[in-house]
Amino acid sequence: MEDKRSSEVNTRPDGSFFDLSVSLYLRDLSALVQIRAGSLILQLDIKALVTTNDILTRPKERVHMARRTYNEMLNDPAKDSTIVDLTRTGSPEAVARYGETMLVASPLEYNEMMRNVPYGMIITTAEMKRHLASKHGTSCVCPLTCGIFVNICANAAVERNDKTFPYWRTVKAKGELCEKFPDGLEGHKALLETEGHKIVKKGKRYFVEDLNEVCIEL
Repeated sequence: MEDKRSSEVNTRPDGSFFDLSVSLYLRDLSALVQIRAGSLILQLDIKALVTTNDILTRPKERVHMARRTYNEMLNDPAKDSTIVDLTRTGSPEAVARYGETMLVASPLEYNEMMRNVPYGMIITTAEMKRHLASKHGTSCVCPLTCGIFVNICANAAVERNDKTFPYWRTVKAKGELCEKFPDGLEGHKALLETEGHKIVKKGKRYFVEDLNEVCIEL
Protein backbone atom coordinates (compact mmCIF):
# COMPACT_ATOMS: atom_id res chain seq x y z
CA MET A 1 0.00 0.00 0.00
CA GLU A 2 1.33 3.44 -0.95
CA ASP A 3 -0.18 6.87 -0.41
CA LYS A 4 1.43 10.00 -1.83
CA ARG A 5 0.83 13.55 -0.65
CA SER A 6 2.57 16.38 -2.51
CA SER A 7 2.85 20.15 -2.35
CA GLU A 8 4.35 22.60 -4.85
CA VAL A 9 5.84 26.00 -4.09
CA ASN A 10 6.98 28.08 -7.02
CA THR A 11 7.54 31.63 -5.82
CA ARG A 12 10.01 33.45 -3.63
CA PRO A 13 8.99 36.34 -1.34
CA ASP A 14 10.22 38.77 -4.01
CA GLY A 15 7.93 37.20 -6.58
CA SER A 16 10.60 35.32 -8.56
CA PHE A 17 10.02 31.68 -9.45
CA PHE A 18 11.85 28.51 -8.54
CA ASP A 19 10.98 24.80 -8.41
CA LEU A 20 10.35 23.30 -4.97
CA SER A 21 8.31 20.19 -4.36
CA VAL A 22 7.71 18.22 -1.19
CA SER A 23 6.37 14.70 -1.46
CA LEU A 24 5.38 12.30 1.31
CA TYR A 25 5.21 8.63 0.42
CA LEU A 26 3.60 6.31 2.94
CA ARG A 27 4.32 2.61 2.67
CA ASP A 28 2.69 0.65 5.49
CA LEU A 29 4.82 1.54 8.56
CA SER A 30 7.47 3.49 6.67
CA ALA A 31 7.40 7.09 5.49
CA LEU A 32 9.63 8.59 2.79
CA VAL A 33 9.86 12.37 2.66
CA GLN A 34 11.31 13.81 -0.53
CA ILE A 35 12.19 17.48 -0.85
CA ARG A 36 13.19 18.76 -4.28
CA ALA A 37 14.57 22.24 -4.97
CA GLY A 38 15.87 22.60 -8.48
CA SER A 39 18.56 19.97 -8.97
CA LEU A 40 18.85 19.29 -5.22
CA ILE A 41 16.90 16.31 -3.89
CA LEU A 42 16.74 15.40 -0.20
CA GLN A 43 15.13 12.16 0.89
CA LEU A 44 14.38 11.16 4.48
CA ASP A 45 13.24 7.64 5.28
CA ILE A 46 11.34 7.68 8.56
CA LYS A 47 10.32 4.46 10.33
CA ALA A 48 7.07 5.00 12.19
CA LEU A 49 5.40 2.67 14.69
CA VAL A 50 1.96 3.98 13.79
CA THR A 51 -0.46 3.45 10.96
CA THR A 52 -0.34 5.65 7.88
CA ASN A 53 -3.64 7.20 8.90
CA ASP A 54 -2.19 8.16 12.30
CA ILE A 55 0.73 9.91 10.63
CA LEU A 56 -1.63 12.10 8.64
CA THR A 57 -4.35 12.82 11.18
CA ARG A 58 -3.03 12.72 14.76
CA PRO A 59 -2.49 16.12 16.48
CA LYS A 60 0.97 17.32 17.41
CA GLU A 61 2.13 16.02 20.77
CA ARG A 62 4.64 17.54 23.16
CA VAL A 63 7.15 15.26 24.78
CA HIS A 64 7.66 16.04 28.46
CA MET A 65 10.89 14.78 29.98
CA ALA A 66 10.49 13.88 33.63
CA ARG A 67 12.80 15.98 35.78
CA ARG A 68 15.14 13.89 37.91
CA THR A 69 15.12 14.34 41.66
CA TYR A 70 18.17 15.69 43.47
CA ASN A 71 18.77 12.27 45.00
CA GLU A 72 18.70 10.64 41.58
CA MET A 73 21.33 13.11 40.42
CA LEU A 74 23.35 12.52 43.59
CA ASN A 75 23.44 8.76 43.07
CA ASP A 76 23.78 8.79 39.27
CA PRO A 77 26.35 6.07 38.39
CA ALA A 78 27.26 8.05 35.28
CA LYS A 79 28.79 10.71 37.53
CA ASP A 80 31.66 8.62 38.85
CA SER A 81 34.91 10.51 39.48
CA THR A 82 36.93 11.02 36.29
CA ILE A 83 40.42 12.36 35.62
CA VAL A 84 40.79 14.50 32.50
CA ASP A 85 44.15 14.87 30.75
CA LEU A 86 44.20 18.55 29.84
CA THR A 87 47.31 18.13 27.69
CA ARG A 88 45.14 16.16 25.26
CA THR A 89 41.71 17.76 25.67
CA GLY A 90 42.45 21.31 26.81
CA SER A 91 44.05 24.37 25.30
CA PRO A 92 47.56 25.57 26.21
CA GLU A 93 45.86 28.34 28.21
CA ALA A 94 43.90 25.75 30.21
CA VAL A 95 47.07 23.77 30.96
CA ALA A 96 48.84 26.95 32.06
CA ARG A 97 45.93 27.85 34.35
CA TYR A 98 44.91 24.47 35.79
CA GLY A 99 47.84 22.14 35.22
CA GLU A 100 48.03 18.90 33.26
CA THR A 101 45.26 16.89 34.94
CA MET A 102 41.81 17.83 36.24
CA LEU A 103 39.57 15.74 38.48
CA VAL A 104 35.82 15.77 37.90
CA ALA A 105 34.82 14.38 41.28
CA SER A 106 31.53 12.56 41.79
CA PRO A 107 28.67 14.13 43.79
CA LEU A 108 29.04 11.34 46.35
CA GLU A 109 32.60 12.40 47.15
CA TYR A 110 31.39 15.90 48.01
CA ASN A 111 28.47 14.40 49.90
CA GLU A 112 30.81 12.43 52.16
CA MET A 113 32.92 15.47 53.04
CA MET A 114 29.88 17.66 53.70
CA ARG A 115 28.32 15.02 55.94
CA ASN A 116 31.26 14.92 58.34
CA VAL A 117 31.74 18.61 59.16
CA PRO A 118 31.35 18.90 62.96
CA TYR A 119 29.06 21.31 64.80
CA GLY A 120 30.36 24.86 64.95
CA MET A 121 32.84 24.36 62.14
CA ILE A 122 32.90 25.24 58.44
CA ILE A 123 34.34 23.68 55.30
CA THR A 124 34.96 25.65 52.09
CA THR A 125 34.72 24.41 48.54
CA ALA A 126 38.36 25.46 48.14
CA GLU A 127 39.40 23.05 50.91
CA MET A 128 37.34 20.24 49.40
CA LYS A 129 38.97 20.75 46.01
CA ARG A 130 42.44 20.84 47.58
CA HIS A 131 41.74 17.59 49.43
CA LEU A 132 40.30 15.83 46.36
CA ALA A 133 43.22 16.87 44.13
CA SER A 134 45.65 15.49 46.72
CA LYS A 135 43.63 12.28 47.12
CA HIS A 136 43.47 11.57 43.38
CA GLY A 137 46.89 12.99 42.48
CA THR A 138 45.63 15.60 40.01
CA SER A 139 46.71 19.16 39.35
CA CYS A 140 43.27 20.55 40.15
CA VAL A 141 39.56 19.80 40.55
CA CYS A 142 36.91 21.07 38.14
CA PRO A 143 35.52 24.25 39.75
CA LEU A 144 32.27 24.21 37.76
CA THR A 145 31.14 20.70 38.75
CA CYS A 146 32.28 21.35 42.32
CA GLY A 147 29.70 24.12 42.69
CA ILE A 148 26.98 22.14 40.93
CA PHE A 149 27.51 18.97 42.95
CA VAL A 150 27.69 20.77 46.31
CA ASN A 151 24.31 22.32 45.53
CA ILE A 152 22.93 18.89 44.57
CA CYS A 153 24.11 17.42 47.90
CA ALA A 154 22.45 20.19 49.90
CA ASN A 155 19.12 20.01 48.08
CA ALA A 156 19.12 16.19 48.10
CA ALA A 157 19.37 16.21 51.90
CA VAL A 158 16.32 18.44 52.22
CA GLU A 159 14.48 16.46 49.56
CA ARG A 160 14.83 13.24 51.58
CA ASN A 161 14.23 15.12 54.86
CA ASP A 162 17.64 14.14 56.26
CA LYS A 163 18.04 16.53 59.18
CA THR A 164 21.32 14.90 60.22
CA PHE A 165 23.08 16.11 57.05
CA PRO A 166 24.67 19.51 57.91
CA TYR A 167 24.89 20.95 54.40
CA TRP A 168 24.82 24.54 55.75
CA ARG A 169 28.33 24.05 57.18
CA THR A 170 29.68 24.15 53.63
CA VAL A 171 30.46 27.55 52.09
CA LYS A 172 32.16 28.80 48.98
CA ALA A 173 35.80 29.87 48.82
CA LYS A 174 36.57 32.81 51.15
CA GLY A 175 33.55 31.93 53.29
CA GLU A 176 30.82 33.11 50.94
CA LEU A 177 27.33 31.67 51.53
CA CYS A 178 25.57 29.66 48.82
CA GLU A 179 22.56 31.26 47.17
CA LYS A 180 21.44 27.98 45.61
CA PHE A 181 21.15 26.12 48.89
CA PRO A 182 17.62 25.37 50.16
CA ASP A 183 15.87 28.63 51.19
CA GLY A 184 18.60 30.68 49.51
CA LEU A 185 21.03 33.04 51.18
CA GLU A 186 18.71 33.97 54.04
CA GLY A 187 18.10 30.32 54.89
CA HIS A 188 21.82 29.54 54.81
CA LYS A 189 22.56 32.57 56.98
CA ALA A 190 19.93 31.63 59.56
CA LEU A 191 21.22 28.06 59.96
CA LEU A 192 24.83 29.21 60.42
CA GLU A 193 23.80 31.80 62.97
CA THR A 194 22.03 29.15 65.05
CA GLU A 195 25.46 27.48 65.45
CA GLY A 196 27.10 30.68 66.63
CA HIS A 197 28.67 31.97 63.42
CA LYS A 198 28.71 35.67 62.70
CA ILE A 199 27.69 36.52 59.15
CA VAL A 200 28.63 39.81 57.49
CA LYS A 201 27.07 41.30 54.38
CA LYS A 202 29.20 42.72 51.57
CA GLY A 203 27.06 44.18 48.85
CA LYS A 204 24.48 41.52 48.04
CA ARG A 205 26.64 38.65 49.31
CA TYR A 206 27.08 37.10 52.74
CA PHE A 207 30.34 35.83 54.27
CA VAL A 208 31.34 33.96 57.42
CA GLU A 209 33.38 36.31 59.60
CA ASP A 210 36.63 35.02 61.13
CA LEU A 211 36.61 32.12 58.68
CA ASN A 212 40.14 31.01 59.54
CA GLU A 213 39.10 30.29 63.13
CA VAL A 214 36.25 27.93 62.21
CA CYS A 215 37.38 26.42 58.88
CA ILE A 216 38.47 22.78 59.01
CA GLU A 217 41.24 21.17 57.00
CA LEU A 218 40.90 17.63 55.68
